[in-house]
Amino acid sequence: SGRWSLYDEFGNQLQSGDTTQNQPLSRFTRSGVYFLVWDTTADTAGSDCRFALSSAPTVSGTVLVIGSTVEEIVPSGNVTRSYTFTLDTHARLLFDALQADGDDVAWILEAASGIVDSGNCTGAGADTARILDLRADTYTLRISSSSALDATLAFRLLDLKAASTLALGDEASGMLVPGSAVVVGVNVLAGDSFDYVPLTTDQLSGRWMLFDPNGAYAAAGDLTTLSNLPRLTQNGRYTLVWDTDAVAGDDTQTDYRFALMPRVLTLGALV
Repeated sequence: SGRWSLYDEFGNQLQSGDTTQNQPLSRFTRSGVYFLVWDTTADTAGSDCRFALSSAPTVSGTVLVIGSTVEEIVPSGNVTRSYTFTLDTHARLLFDALQADGDDVAWILEAASGIVDSGNCTGAGADTARILDLRADTYTLRISSSSALDATLAFRLLDLKAASTLALGDEASGMLVPGSAVVVGVNVLAGDSFDYVPLTTDQLSGRWMLFDPNGAYAAAGDLTTLSNLPRLTQNGRYTLVWDTDAVAGDDTQTDYRFALMPRVLTLGALV
């Protein structure tokens, strides 16, 4: 085990990853000599090792519509899918990995200037709630997989500005397929305090995350557990991402209900 790192001719690190994982490399924007350092962790005994840099077959870029679900069957072998989208203005997007049944499924987001972000989207351990803070530009999302069998891939990019508003004290409810995320906006005044209250989770698992008006992490917790949120310090619209874990082979619509309840202060209680 260990990590690999890719450097350009000037010694700038361009990309790195786990030596045991299949991962797509970003597009090379200039000709020249590059250096790959394949670094293993210390071990008392020597071991055989093999790795390769291969040109995975790439399907021509598909236009990606923000908010729409992409769902397709990815053929076996080393395959890279490419999707492109253009933002006319600054946006915060949620990468919602719904299903990725192949082995070592990884994603990388690029702009003309280089790599913007990357992660994995394999099963329940996926980066299913990755927030992407993006400026106006054209982007290419590449999803690479290595699998012995054909596998299902499903994901979507959600614009946080388009999320419905949840008033404090109201319930969010509906049905979803395990692996999906629910995104709501919450209008908050500085000093507000409230509790996350799970009402119906129906065997769902996962985590919720709260982001402040600037997109910074504010709080998080387990979907199934009552949580007391810290007092919030900024006015504005916060975003709650309610992210469920995918279940292999399960696409059953499942009920969910949760609420954000204002915390009532008791006279004489310590604040």
